[in-house]
Amino acid sequence: MMRLLEKQQLIILALVAVAVIGFASLRYYPLARQTRAIRQMTAEQSDVIAATMEQTRKLPQLRAKVDRLRQVAGTYDTRIPLSRDFAGLWQQIAEVMNKHDLKDQIVQPETEIHGQTLNCIPISMECSGSLDQIFGFFQSLDDFERLIRVKQIKIINDQDFAGRLKLDVKASVYYRNQTQAKGD
Repeated sequence: MMRLLEKQQLIILALVAVAVIGFASLRYYPLARQTRAIRQMTAEQSDVIAATMEQTRKLPQLRAKVDRLRQVAGTYDTRIPLSRDFAGLWQQIAEVMNKHDLKDQIVQPETEIHGQTLNCIPISMECSGSLDQIFGFFQSLDDFERLIRVKQIKIINDQDFAGRLKLDVKASVYYRNQTQAKGD
């Protein structure tokens, strides 16, 4: 009888072991793996949500930056025209120099520089006048519809210190490539 009891106990233990192993391998481990995957996915989604919230906080700054850039770019078409039109620009510069009573006027283009989207015409301007006249000239250049970028200014006092200054300016004006503008 004892042997029979031991055999039954061994069978019961074997069945319990099979049931535990079956439960562990068929139910517990798959559920544990799935739980780990869900936790990992939750952590990744939390990271995405945090990054989205950070980007959302930056939106007002980006909108302000876009508004500033729109203001700057708003005059791009008029300040950097499609055509070279150096003659018209030369006439405008001469008119401004005359308006400010500047003497000894010289405006000369230099060798053009051609780029992919923009072309540049370096210009050299010379004139003479008082400091107020020269200052007025620069203010008028700043008010031009066409963008003029001043690269170098050289002001020389006259020999007898009579208040006359000689101005030598190196500047650049730009115009867009026709082929680039058609592709816009």
